[in-house]
Amino acid sequence: MKRSNLVPVVTRSTRILILGSMPSQQSLQKQQYYGNSQNHFWKIVGGVFEEDFPEDYARRLQRLRGLRVGLWDVIASCHRNGSSLDSAIKDARINDFGKFLLQYRHLNVIGCNGGLAYRLFTRHVVTDVPVVKLPSSSPAHAVPLQTKIAAWRRLLRY
Repeated sequence: MKRSNLVPVVTRSTRILILGSMPSQQSLQKQQYYGNSQNHFWKIVGGVFEEDFPEDYARRLQRLRGLRVGLWDVIASCHRNGSSLDSAIKDARINDFGKFLLQYRHLNVIGCNGGLAYRLFTRHVVTDVPVVKLPSSSPAHAVPLQTKIAAWRRLLRY
């Protein structure tokens, strides 16, 4: 059973929460959200906010917080053998969003990074916060980077 022990990156000023499905093995080893250098997440967010994100992870998170953007994952634990792909995820257990959403009532929008995050979140969580399905930042999701950035810009409407 793989367990995500990455804590939510969220503050009282967070207005946009981006939810992934489950960190990749590489991200879990590094203890970093989107720690796989092939993942397009940091390029997408940089394009959306027209910001350059530093290579240093702590500074990346600081920049996100400054933009009032938070990160977490839908899945608390799962089985995922031999792959970091969402399609390899089995027996997913969902994070406790009931407590989380009560604590962070100030969110304007929740963006789900990819189809699995969106399906699991909307199936298991009831919220008044708008939920937006975003194209996956994974390099396995073969969509041009500029197309992903344009789709993710929908978050700015909130």
